[in-house]
Order: sequence, then structure tokens, then C-alpha cells
Amino acid sequence: MIGRRGPAQAAFTNPEIRELCALSGADLIMDPKEMELDEISKAALAAGEGGTKAKGNVEILREQSKKAPAGKPKKLILRFLLSPVELIGKDGKVAAIKLEKNKLVGNIEAPKAIGIEEFEQMESGLVFRSIGYKGVPLPGLPYDEKKGTIPNVAGRITAPNASTPMPGFYAVGWAKRGPSGVIGTNKPDSIETVNQIFEDADNRRTNSPTESRDVAEILKEKKVRVVTYPDWKKLDQAEIDRGKSAGKIREKFYTIPNMLAAISN
Repeated sequence: MIGRRGPAQAAFTNPEIRELCALSGADLIMDPKEMELDEISKAALAAGEGGTKAKGNVEILREQSKKAPAGKPKKLILRFLLSPVELIGKDGKVAAIKLEKNKLVGNIEAPKAIGIEEFEQMESGLVFRSIGYKGVPLPGLPYDEKKGTIPNVAGRITAPNASTPMPGFYAVGWAKRGPSGVIGTNKPDSIETVNQIFEDADNRRTNSPTESRDVAEILKEKKVRVVTYPDWKKLDQAEIDRGKSAGKIREKFYTIPNMLAAISN
């Protein structure tokens, strides 16, 4: 696993890296020398950039890098400050990847990785790229181009260039906090936002409609295709049945049209 920048800029959370450290089938391996931070990273951590997540990531990685491999069936090797510059093929297949060493430049808030024209080659039979996530702006709502998120305070969307909440508008998930956390992170994240909605409703700070109507009724009028919980249960069973013939736990449907067709049968 290759990262363009250093361990202090890694996007994963503390629980995610701990899970990698505890993999039952693979040893997580790093070179302790690559855990030595450059001056920009040191200054960033000292200034609190990245919060406790960045500091915790570095501490966890440093501790893990000192451990000897436990002899698990596989190895997961983390490398930092490297960028792929060329895929090398053989017989029509990828055989290796050429990597350039990087250094960090710029400010501590968003340091950039630039190549230093030092290269190494790594054998590889398969290459995945992780290009990150960036949210999409919505008409009428503020948008942070740099972070790819909707500006908010605890889920309440705020007015552009201000901390004043926009009544009746809320964010949750990656649109709220950016691409971070594990699946379980979304539960407390959504609870926080819902609590803001309840509080605003109780204090009449929402853009309440002039009349209260059932959501299902409104969607039916607008001819919106609704998937109910019984529909989901039907889809769940269909995937399990599909998997049995292949000797798997389930065989998922990968397109929305196929999912809708399955629950319509």
C-alpha cells in the first residue's frame, strides 16, 4: 500500500489502522525509518493539524513498525512518500511498478508531495488506485471546494463564510465530515445530526411546511419509486438464494435496475 505523503497526512482513522494491525491473516509491516517525520509533518502535528486522529495514527504506526512479523500467512506492507510514475508490463500484464520518492512542500495545513527524482521498482501482479473522495455541490447550499464537504456545525449547514446555521438544512456522512471513519462511524455521526433536527423542531427553528402530510403520500403523488423494508428483505433473500448455487454466502445485485427487478418478481 503506497501513500504519496507521510504517515501524519494519512487519511485513515485510528480504529481503521488498529484493525489493519490486528488482521488475523496478514502482518502489517512498515520500515521504522519511514515513520521518522519531516519538518513539515512535525510542525503540523505540533500545531494540531489533523487533530487527535493524525497524532494517533503516527503513534500507532510507529508502535507497529517496531514489531517483528508474527508469521501470518500474508504481509501487508505500508510505504509512504512514494508516487507511482510507470506501470511496467510483461506479456500483456502488469509485472512491476516504478515509484518516485517524494518530499513534502508548502504549508502545514495542506502540504503537497513532489518528486525528488529518486526511483525504485517494485514487482507487482495487480495494482489498485485509491483516488479519494470529493463531494458534489448542491444548488443553493454552500460548498467547501478544498475539503469537498458542505460546511456545517454538528450537522447544521452554515451560511457561506459564516458559522450561522441555515434553518432547515442539515448534512450527514461524508458530505458532513469528509471521507473518514468505518461503517460504524456513521451511527454517532447521524445521531448527532438528528439531535440537531429535533432540537430545532422543538424550538421552531426549522422551515416547517404549512401543513403536515405523510411522506409516503407525497412520494406516491410525485410517482417516486419507493423501496420499503419488506422490499429490502425480499432483495436480501434473493441475494442469499443466488449465492447458494455458487457456494457463497450471497451473490449481490450490482445495479439498481437489477435490484428493482428482483423485488418486483
